[in-house]
Amino acid sequence: MSRPEVNFWKQLKEYLPGEKERVENMAGEGMPDVSAVWDSHDYWVELKVCTNKIKIVDPTTLCREQQLVWHTRRGRHGTMIFIAVKYTFCIVLYKWVSFEKYEEIIRIKKIGAGYNWDILTRALRIILLARGE
Repeated sequence: MSRPEVNFWKQLKEYLPGEKERVENMAGEGMPDVSAVWDSHDYWVELKVCTNKIKIVDPTTLCREQQLVWHTRRGRHGTMIFIAVKYTFCIVLYKWVSFEKYEEIIRIKKIGAGYNWDILTRALRIILLARGE
């Protein structure tokens, strides 16, 4: 994980629901940065930091090919996979839909020096609970 992603993890970790841990993967390429489980729902989060100060970019342009393949291999079997992208002006959360296709779930604008992290937590809980229905 790059230094900006480590800093993003430090900000984000207390707001991801459930038990979570950063994954330092030496066994294979493409595995997301964070493994988590909440209320019997297993999910993964890929962390990205984008220095683009003007616009939101397609999250697939921020991922390596091995990451997209990992997301697809696991996503096809029902694993919930998210990409959290931190920009200078907001944080965007995406959910894996299909190969190289991600749905924007929520966009949290920066307010002063911080973010309303509770919005992200609530959005993840709603998505994870809906998955179980």
